[in-house]
Amino acid sequence: MTLFYYIAADRELPAGSFGQRGTMMKLKDYLMQNDPAALDKFPVKGMRESGTLEGKMIEVFETAEDAAGLYVSGPLTQEDSSHLFKKPLVYQVNPEGGSFQMISEMAEPYPGAAVTGRKCVAELFRYLQDNLLPGEQFELYSCFADDTGRFGELPRKELNRQISLSGFQAEPDFEWKNRQFIVVSE
Repeated sequence: MTLFYYIAADRELPAGSFGQRGTMMKLKDYLMQNDPAALDKFPVKGMRESGTLEGKMIEVFETAEDAAGLYVSGPLTQEDSSHLFKKPLVYQVNPEGGSFQMISEMAEPYPGAAVTGRKCVAELFRYLQDNLLPGEQFELYSCFADDTGRFGELPRKELNRQISLSGFQAEPDFEWKNRQFIVVSE
C-alpha cells in the first residue's frame, strides 16, 4: 500500500514538480552514451523504426539528490474531505525520488535514502513557505487509501501537531506519519 500525502488550503496553490535539478536530453543521445545495445531492443527499436525516437526528450539527473523533489497535483474533486479538512481545496503532494522522512538512524545503513529524504522534506517546507500568505494556515494530512476511499480513517490525535514556519527548521528525525494531521502557519 502507498501512503498518500495532502495539503489543504483556502485558495489555489501551484501544481507541478518542485526542487528537482535535471537537464533535458534526447533519448537517443542518452542511450548512445549509456546503453547503445538498447537501440536495437523493444520498445526503442520500434520507436527508431517509426521515427518517433528522434524527437523524444528525457530528463536526466546527475545524482539521486538532484532527482529528489516534490510533486503537487490538484485540487482533488472526486472525494469528500470536509469531515477531515476545514480548508476547501485539497492537493495531493508526493515525494519524488525520496520520502517525507529524515531519520538519523537510517543515515548509516541507507545513506542514499537519508539524502533524498532530507531533500524531499526540505522541498516540502520550501513549498509551504513560498506559498503561505500572512495570516493563512495550511492543513497537512497523510493516510493510506482503502476500500472506503482516501479519507476513511480519522487522524491519530496523539500525532497532531502545529508548525510555525517562521524560524522553523525540520528536526533531524522528522517524519510525516500515517494519519498525522499538521497545521502549518507563518
